[in-house]
Amino acid sequence: MAKVSIVMGSDSDMPVMAQAADFLEEMGIDFEMTIISAHREPDIFFDYAKTAEERGVKVIIAGAGKAAHLPGMCAALFPMPVIGIPMKTSDLGGVDSFIPLSRCPPASRWPRLPSTEERTQGSWQRRSWLPLIRSSFPG
Repeated sequence: MAKVSIVMGSDSDMPVMAQAADFLEEMGIDFEMTIISAHREPDIFFDYAKTAEERGVKVIIAGAGKAAHLPGMCAALFPMPVIGIPMKTSDLGGVDSFIPLSRCPPASRWPRLPSTEERTQGSWQRRSWLPLIRSSFPG
């Protein structure tokens, strides 16, 4: 049973997302990997995200293109942590993917990067994604 699900919207994201798969393999963590477009295949995507917890998934790693819809939709439907990975885009070189990931609300299950103020206060450490991953894999 996969504990981590890696999802991307297009096979063009595979070179980046394969690095996540390589890391999980090195760590001995079971995972699944799939390509689903939330825009072109909404019914398939909804089924994927809504059944992830039933499949034993503890964390979703989702490729984020442009406006980061895929990780955002995963976070809306999946009750566990979602990690968005910004993809390089032809429009703005990936900045457009990074910005939505970095500005997620602090209370969300979607791990986000800290603002400058949060880094100086140290509060970002309590919301970083690493504790979420560690808590998902006890022992």
